[in-house]
Amino acid sequence: MIDTVATRTQDVRHLVDTLLDGAVRFPMDQWDEQAGRLTWTRWETAEHLADDLFVYAATLAAPTYPADLPFETTRRRDGAPDELVHSRRAAGSPGIAAVIRSASNVLIAIAEATPPHVTADHVFGRTGSEGFAAMACVELIVHGHDIFSGTEVDWAPDEALCRRTVLRLFPDVAGTLNAGSYSELLWATGRIELPGNPYRSEWRWHNQALGA
Repeated sequence: MIDTVATRTQDVRHLVDTLLDGAVRFPMDQWDEQAGRLTWTRWETAEHLADDLFVYAATLAAPTYPADLPFETTRRRDGAPDELVHSRRAAGSPGIAAVIRSASNVLIAIAEATPPHVTADHVFGRTGSEGFAAMACVELIVHGHDIFSGTEVDWAPDEALCRRTVLRLFPDVAGTLNAGSYSELLWATGRIELPGNPYRSEWRWHNQALGA
């Protein structure tokens, strides 16, 4: 069965390794450019990615709390994402890469240690460690696309991994677009348009715990 915590966390490891291989070599001036179709910079998007991974881990670690954990968050500027996790600019590309690595490792450790019956809150519905790891895969895939768009880094996540992810979180999209699973994920999250399928302005995934 593909929908296991071990499979999902291995997918997270693979995506982080691939993403950081490109990000660690970024010159600092590229980090301040717009990230794809987002209104954020590449740096802000990378911080947001690290924040997502860390907050997913923290949420799993406090599963009885009935809402978003009440962290105190800040913005770097008006219009920037409101985040708990930030990286010192002086640390450069290796620094932000280490922050993402650290957040992903915390999520993996907590996901693998969480009993299978435990679920925690998310805006799209309660889910368990397998669901949080699957959501982390989407975050890594699509924000990797955002960060590397317009650069010389060829961000091309493994197609089988993308297929597992789109089948888990976007079952209404999987196999319906005459496109590969990576393109399906990008379309499902409003990143690209496809023939006969314009940009999505609203979207959600389906992360409820398996069997719920």
